[in-house]
Amino acid sequence: MHYLGSIEGAGSRSVIAECDYLIGRDAPSTRIAQVAARVLRSYLASLEALQMPDASPPEGITPLDESDHLLWGAAFAAKCDAICTYNVKDFPDSHIAVGTPLAIHRWIAAPQLEHCVQSVQLSDRGTFLFFGRLHHESSMGPILESGGIVTVVADEKGFIRLKGAGVKRCSAVKPLPRDTEFRLTIRYNCTDFEAALWTKGSSGWTEDIISTGAATFSSETKPLLCFVPNHRFTGHIQCLSGLPRFVRDKQMPAALDNYSLEAVAGSLDLKRYLWLTTTSM
Repeated sequence: MHYLGSIEGAGSRSVIAECDYLIGRDAPSTRIAQVAARVLRSYLASLEALQMPDASPPEGITPLDESDHLLWGAAFAAKCDAICTYNVKDFPDSHIAVGTPLAIHRWIAAPQLEHCVQSVQLSDRGTFLFFGRLHHESSMGPILESGGIVTVVADEKGFIRLKGAGVKRCSAVKPLPRDTEFRLTIRYNCTDFEAALWTKGSSGWTEDIISTGAATFSSETKPLLCFVPNHRFTGHIQCLSGLPRFVRDKQMPAALDNYSLEAVAGSLDLKRYLWLTTTSM
């Protein structure tokens, strides 16, 4: 079976063994680990994924992480067009294309809402990623709300500001553009707040900081943009995502290239997912 009529999956014994190890390491109980391992195998079976023998990659091709040596070998043995992984930074894409599940899905599938808006999980520190275009500088409106004491908002001229009793300082430098596709990140923690636009050139991604500040963010921080009734946002969304971590500069290119923060933290959410599963079983 070809997923979406375009993808045929392939793996190897070593890849499955590593999945089992990670599940066993992060699962809160043996029962949860066993169920998760069975679900993994059921999923691969339903895709009719090829199981390739463990093999070494061609001479001269070395992964950045030595533990991925056999994964590289399986990908070359199966003549794969792409490696699907959250750890895109560990795989130089000069030999085989590399992308997160969402990025690969976007390469081959017609755009759907669920391809654009992922789960936005924020806390007293976090990173929010927006890809899209505004009809007017003012049309983004309220973006984040935190514990009733801090709101991140784009004003009527497109400047991103911090408002509320929990705000310590804020400096809005540049406004958001209108009728232009842009990539916006909002990153914050207990001491720093930063909103920035990113552009990609021949030398990679460049950051243009448009707002800075500091505020007392709560663990109950939530997105407002498009997630609440009667929001005034008008524009076009290519991607929204968020996670409860201040993503470092060196990790941002992977997220920007893959249209999602899952490229930074997707695989690191395994423990959280397995522990949440416990409450529903």
